Amino acid sequence: MSKIHDLHMRSVELYHEISVILFDIGNVLLKMNQELNVGDKPVKKTETKSKAIVKKKMEKVGKEFKEGKLHSGSKKGPVVTNPKQMQAIAFSDARKKGAKIPKKKGK
Repeated sequence: MSKIHDLHMRSVELYHEISVILFDIGNVLLKMNQELNVGDKPVKKTETKSKAIVKKKMEKVGKEFKEGKLHSGSKKGPVVTNPKQMQAIAFSDARKKGAKIPKKKGK
């Protein structure tokens, strides 16, 4: 009877150890997911890579534009005041990051 009791107690201990390990793994995975998405809005699976790049660039450049910190060219250039120019800068930056955006055709 004592061998059965010992085996039962050992199986309970193993079950507890396994559940603790699985809980720790879950916490690690959750933390890794949060670190990957720090400061980023999660990208929907239906969005293409190009759309995601453009979206992030538009948000970044739009924020600079609203704060009055967006310059044309370098930081020494004049401050951008036209929203269409802000959009052109965002598209240009997105193209440099690899987004496939067709260039605007002339009139």
